[in-house]
Amino acid sequence: MRETPRFDARTSISVTQLLELTHDRGPVALLTEANDQVHLRQGDMDGACGPYSLTMALIAMGLITRAEAMSAVCPDRRTLSGKFTEKLWAFDPLFSEGVDIDDLKWLADGYRNRDLQVEISSARTKRRIALEVAKATDEGGAAIIRIDWLGGGGHWMLAVGHQSRQLDYSEPRCLTHILCLDPGQATPRASLWNSVLYHTDPIGQSLSRGRYSVEYWGMDGAKRLCRLTEAVILKRPEQVAELVLHLNAA
Repeated sequence: MRETPRFDARTSISVTQLLELTHDRGPVALLTEANDQVHLRQGDMDGACGPYSLTMALIAMGLITRAEAMSAVCPDRRTLSGKFTEKLWAFDPLFSEGVDIDDLKWLADGYRNRDLQVEISSARTKRRIALEVAKATDEGGAAIIRIDWLGGGGHWMLAVGHQSRQLDYSEPRCLTHILCLDPGQATPRASLWNSVLYHTDPIGQSLSRGRYSVEYWGMDGAKRLCRLTEAVILKRPEQVAELVLHLNAA
């Protein structure tokens, strides 16, 4: 049943402060010197959505440039970006077996402690995972989300924001949508995101029964059922994160 419109209901959208939208390159990173284009398009036949999503997150956080990430020459092993690229080359070129959360931790390991804090979501429910993802994007970090499709297979995406709904001023705001930059979709030109995970209705209830109760919306207008499985949370050291938020607010 369609929700009856209420004049006291409020919808709000919050997006990451790491990115800015451009008309020709889509989302770009504010923390790289050249404001690098962030979105990387996954090939139709590879399973590289995890590394692509992690690389987009590192570009957005100013830890690697797009040129460094896409370089076809032998990487400079003396640099963090070179070590990261070398690790990427260690995988099957088509990532035919995909990657799991431990693979992503290993790829990001070179940046840990010094420039990056890598955390794995410990939440066991989609609602708690969504809240951790939203908190990370609100605080100047990044989050990479894994979903599992109904029918088999998994997929990774970079979260860039979230949407929430408040039906009444006396009620708490409910997180309903996660806004994502999906390497499997085309580069967005009119927003920072090109896909959406609709996981909870405005009163905090699941959209349907069963494990696969999350709707994935792509740019083609179709929707697919999936489940929100896990997330990798990336954070800068506290002093760096505070500087990022300050610069973007200026």
